[in-house]
Amino acid sequence: MGSDVAHAGGLGNGQVVKILNNMVLFLNMNALAEALAIGRAAGVSPDTLFSALKLGSADSFALQRTASATMLVDEYPEKAFPVDYAIKDLALALKLAEESEIPAAGAAQTMDLLARTRDAGFGANYYPVMVKLVEGRG
Repeated sequence: MGSDVAHAGGLGNGQVVKILNNMVLFLNMNALAEALAIGRAAGVSPDTLFSALKLGSADSFALQRTASATMLVDEYPEKAFPVDYAIKDLALALKLAEESEIPAAGAAQTMDLLARTRDAGFGANYYPVMVKLVEGRG
């Protein structure tokens, strides 16, 4: 499946790292959705915005691959990682945060956005579809 291996420590730590990786990815995608919506509303072309973000400190795998491949063309297929799976993973991350008594306001806000995305009928679509709710198209 992959070529990079990171040893996370004891039993179960690998799953924790995987869940937290996805949490950070979902928060990043939420931020990109908000930036895209704000930029569009201000008259900035999505292509121009994402190209500029890629040149600065906002660059990320999420921007380079996921957001650029989906949000710029406004296509969110059903055969990719769906909103329902994102909710499952983010719920696990929020449970870990709660058990650790760590506030996770950003993750909770992203969970709310994903839940509203699911409730709008996009549960089976690729999770970047959350941008439609940010833009009021859901």
